[in-house]
Amino acid sequence: MKHIIILGDGMADWPVESLGNKTLLQYANIPYMDKLAKMGRCGMLKTVQDGFHPGSEVANSSILGYDQNEVYEGRGPLEAVQHHHVGGRKHRHTQWWQPPNGGWRSAD
Repeated sequence: MKHIIILGDGMADWPVESLGNKTLLQYANIPYMDKLAKMGRCGMLKTVQDGFHPGSEVANSSILGYDQNEVYEGRGPLEAVQHHHVGGRKHRHTQWWQPPNGGWRSAD
């Protein structure tokens, strides 16, 4: 069985009075997201373990099954690998992943 996880990272927002007290997502015209929601299963889950900052790096890696107590070293490693320039020289972009046993690896 194949699965797809669509994670609305960063979609939380506050209601806007000029939009009828709706959030931007509630107000938006999103027919394809609505269709996917009707066809699949929707729900909420707690993606951040107690004691961790509720940031994207923790929530997203938790969904993929990583135990934050074993792998989390802060946001720095993710910020570092996203930059194309290191030490003033341009580097080609590469994909990085962190296996469950820790240690950053290049996908190249």
